[in-house]
Amino acid sequence: MFGEEHSSTADSYHLLGFTQHKQGDLSSALQSTQRALDIRRKLFGEENSRTGDCYYSLGVTQHAQGDLYSALQSTQRALDIRLKLLGEEHSSTADSYDLLGVTQRAQVDLSSALQSTQRALDIRRKLFG
Repeated sequence: MFGEEHSSTADSYHLLGFTQHKQGDLSSALQSTQRALDIRRKLFGEENSRTGDCYYSLGVTQHAQGDLYSALQSTQRALDIRLKLLGEEHSSTADSYDLLGVTQRAQVDLSSALQSTQRALDIRRKLFG
């Protein structure tokens, strides 16, 4: 109805990827999320919150697949977008710091993991007490 290059189509791909991930079909989840990201980048550009959400989801799936290098890149990109658009003290920014820390810990970069996880905690304590 909307075509392949429409924001609603991107939303559907993103939700499909989320569901496929939950079902354990990580390969399909990665493809769906990547498609959503491609559409959103084309429609909204690189510096958009919906594009950042796709990078975050991509990082989650890449981490689950064990592709820690790609997961770190995607998660860092999501964090960069969220910092620029939402600022340092936003719950989505904290989520990105947390996932970054989890990925860094899996890569045995414990110093960086500690810094990222501590930053996520600091934001959440300030926001939620």
